[in-house]
Amino acid sequence: MRFNDRGFSDPFYSQQMSDGTLKIFAYLLLLKDPYPPPFFLTTHQPYLKIKAAKQAVSKGLIILLDDQEESIISDALELGYEVENELIDILSDLLSRTKSEDYAGTRPPQKSYEREIKGLELFAFRINSNLPGCKVYYKFSIQGNELWLVSLHKDRKTDGRT
Repeated sequence: MRFNDRGFSDPFYSQQMSDGTLKIFAYLLLLKDPYPPPFFLTTHQPYLKIKAAKQAVSKGLIILLDDQEESIISDALELGYEVENELIDILSDLLSRTKSEDYAGTRPPQKSYEREIKGLELFAFRINSNLPGCKVYYKFSIQGNELWLVSLHKDRKTDGRT
């Protein structure tokens, strides 16, 4: 995105601006919009969670829920990867492809009832991935700087299951 302003001789680009400046600019645009989208704040929320998830995965701060570990391992085998050796690469690939528009959860986000992350918001996404070679559904929560992986499997909506 290119910006032109009377005070500048040359245009400047969004890549040269901080996330905070772009966020304020977006809010100003929304204030001028005669027909603002109904849940504009919730579209920003998935973006921030994707960003936090990328940071956690890059640091290897991934935790599997005790109650979900067997299921995640079983689903990993179905997708053709090993949790122990490839989970970081799989999640890095998925997160690099994920956009706010891929959000598949509720608005506002569902709260977890799992003991370890009880009350934390859950963020679910559906995306196509080359790594597993299919459409994938995954859900996570962020606590501090850690990613709590709740599920990661083939998208069951595309194969007739829910």
